[in-house]
Amino acid sequence: MPINYSTPNYEYIEFNYDAFFNDLSHVDFFKNKEINHIFLTHWKTLLVEADIDIKENFHLRNYETTEHFPTPLFFYTSLIGASAINIDRCEEEIFQRRLKPNKMGLEYFCKKEEFFKLDVPPYEFKHPILYNHYPYNPNIWPIPVIIFDTDYSNHAVTIDGNHRISYCLNINSSQAVESYIVDENFFKDESFFMDKYSFLLFTFWKEIHFFLTISNKKNLFSTTKKYNRRNILQHSYLSNIIEF
Repeated sequence: MPINYSTPNYEYIEFNYDAFFNDLSHVDFFKNKEINHIFLTHWKTLLVEADIDIKENFHLRNYETTEHFPTPLFFYTSLIGASAINIDRCEEEIFQRRLKPNKMGLEYFCKKEEFFKLDVPPYEFKHPILYNHYPYNPNIWPIPVIIFDTDYSNHAVTIDGNHRISYCLNINSSQAVESYIVDENFFKDESFFMDKYSFLLFTFWKEIHFFLTISNKKNLFSTTKKYNRRNILQHSYLSNIIEF
């Protein structure tokens, strides 16, 4: 991730794309080396170009007036980066779609720093909801929180409402919290992210999990069948910008 969205000055971080994509080249996403190579090569090019753009033009973006949340993205246990999700845009979408919140018990929430400690025994729940703990009370209450949940991860993430969750847990509240639960398909285009890099990284993260998941299903990528590169990669964002 080229930008550390968690720091006040949004520092730029150098990222070794060669090493990262070299490691990924050993993962058999498609049961086909040629398609694997094409897919990873084009995605590497897109991410490198977006990295250069954000490094050169970061000062032109206004991150301070738009609420956003840096969402960590993992592949297996490795952190591949963070995408800055535009919370204002998420709230707008929730309102437009008239989504209804769910009741989520506070016992499912776990402090992010505790979950990632190696010396802590396994959490009570196999799929906890992580949140950033804050010691002070929220300014707005009781607006439902927004939780990003996905089958591609062993945990969910609170992307809006961390102060509210902290407050409820600080006062030992036993009540459930109203929550909007969204998955990876909720963030349907670039408008849900603070910059193009965040959008591309999130889309790439989603695709490597998607293709790895379906490639592990029996007969979908049978080695006895002739591969049609166009048909396979039409499920990728790459099909919108590259002719296969």
